[in-house]
Amino acid sequence: MRVESPQGSLSEENLNPILKAALANNFGIALYRLPHEETIRLVFGPSEFYFMDNLPDKEAFLLASFNYQNQLLAIEPTQVFTLEEETAESELAWHQREPQDEGLEKDDFKKLARYGIEQIKAGSFDKVVAANKKVVDLPEEFGPLSYFFNLVQHYPGAFISLTSTPQYGTWIGATPELLLSFDQQSIHTEALAGTKSPADEEGFTEKEEQEQALVSQYIEACFDALPIDYQKE
Repeated sequence: MRVESPQGSLSEENLNPILKAALANNFGIALYRLPHEETIRLVFGPSEFYFMDNLPDKEAFLLASFNYQNQLLAIEPTQVFTLEEETAESELAWHQREPQDEGLEKDDFKKLARYGIEQIKAGSFDKVVAANKKVVDLPEEFGPLSYFFNLVQHYPGAFISLTSTPQYGTWIGATPELLLSFDQQSIHTEALAGTKSPADEEGFTEKEEQEQALVSQYIEACFDALPIDYQKE
């Protein structure tokens, strides 16, 4: 959720002390840059869980876990700032999660993939994405702030975020996918099943076109279930 009304701008000299104080107070932090914008915003404040039908009635930065259970985590800002420039890395006590279990072993992942294929053949699903995870140690020189600004520089069309909360730990992301955008009269979204490099002159394969169609059909079905008129472009 976009958070406006910044209280001022921050430079390299005062960003790190503010982050340090926010983390010491166990606040949630969100540092983000919207696609095709230059402004970087810093939001920090208490972070609390809310059910979807009972969200706070004020601006907040929202996060949802992969294990979504109709609850969102909201960082309700006590302060909002914009950043003037990139900042040097410093030692900060970012929020951490509990140690994570390793992902599935190769044979177990193959079983999961075979089960997905069986369910597609049985007509239960049109598409299944079998996901796994890999736990790695960060290099000693890794810094969340430096990595965030590196993403900002290299992906101008993506939503870049660095979030750190007591509930979820610290996450960094860069996504080109648009959930919703608003203007005074309408809401916009888009179907995005995959991306290609601008230098890739090859057309989409039949498989990629099928996957794109599945996403488009799903979004249309969501809008069909709502009492609103919509238009495809």
